[in-house]
Amino acid sequence: MNQQVKQGNQGKKDAGSAKAGGGHSLLPAVLLFAAGAILYFADITLAAVGVSAPLWKEYFISRGLYLILFAVPMLYCSYVYRMRGVTFSVIVYIVLFGLRAFYEYPDMLPFYKSLTFTAFLMVLGLLIARYQNVRDRERQANMMVEASERRYRALTENVADIIWNMDMDMALHYSYINPAAMQMLGYTVGETAGQKIGDILAPDSVEQVMQVIKEENAAGNQSQYADVSQVRVMRLSEKHRDGTLLPAEVKVIVLRDSVGKPAEILGVTRLIKKRAATE
Repeated sequence: MNQQVKQGNQGKKDAGSAKAGGGHSLLPAVLLFAAGAILYFADITLAAVGVSAPLWKEYFISRGLYLILFAVPMLYCSYVYRMRGVTFSVIVYIVLFGLRAFYEYPDMLPFYKSLTFTAFLMVLGLLIARYQNVRDRERQANMMVEASERRYRALTENVADIIWNMDMDMALHYSYINPAAMQMLGYTVGETAGQKIGDILAPDSVEQVMQVIKEENAAGNQSQYADVSQVRVMRLSEKHRDGTLLPAEVKVIVLRDSVGKPAEILGVTRLIKKRAATE
């Protein structure tokens, strides 16, 4: 059972890691930003040392193609680092574009063009980050559900009492019985699967259970959330595989569906042979 708990905790850590961009290196984003900055300021750097910029660089700047290069790292950061990636990218772009505008002043048209494109990228990045956050929450919820199922299955399969579940259809089949039934009643897990209530209970005990079902159905639709006050305690006779009848204390509660209609019965059975003999 400790192993199941550890797996559940690990699932939570994995979900948190995914949410924070864990497993993704920041290096690709840094390299992309650096490459964009080098190309963006290449003509200014070359002019400072008395070298004219190549023609492709003039075309690259005048046509605004550098904006496409800057779009890649922002989209990457949005996808991997969510909102923090968008914020970081916008700050970097404003700084870079502001430095360029300071150099080209009073020609501010390229700066305004850059800000407009940055706003467009920011909206796109926010949509990507939002989508990733929704996926993270779904993934984390699924991990927590799976971890919870593992813990409860480990609990039910290792207790001494018989824990069972029964669908409230006309046949009254057992949909689940834990392995304790094999130890206490002599049945294998395969034999208990799909058994009817009459296969394990004595006839008079079947009548008691049927009476409970009639009362629950007559009660009509109620809240789907069960509470302790709705638990019923019954004395029933369980059939051992060899035909012996064993006295048992059975605690049952009726679970209801989303509209409050009785849907299934959850029960815990404990053999009380010694107590019955004393009484």
